[in-house]
Amino acid sequence: MRAFNRSLKVAIIFIGIDISAVLNNLDNTFTENLLSLAIGTFSILLLNTYLRDSKQMVDEMQQSKINSPTSKNK
Repeated sequence: MRAFNRSLKVAIIFIGIDISAVLNNLDNTFTENLLSLAIGTFSILLLNTYLRDSKQMVDEMQQSKINSPTSKNK
């Protein structure tokens, strides 16, 4: 993430915090329900997917930054 501009890094962190907060609040809302188990399972699957694919996402973002027209002019 060091190679990306600051605004992109802040946006990714903000989105991650928002998703975590929404899933946590949904889980708290449906604590006494079977829906809570489904939300918890979805949260774990989402985290595992992110951890599995994070290197690929970073590589693709770096590649798109290299291939962007604005980076060629610098």
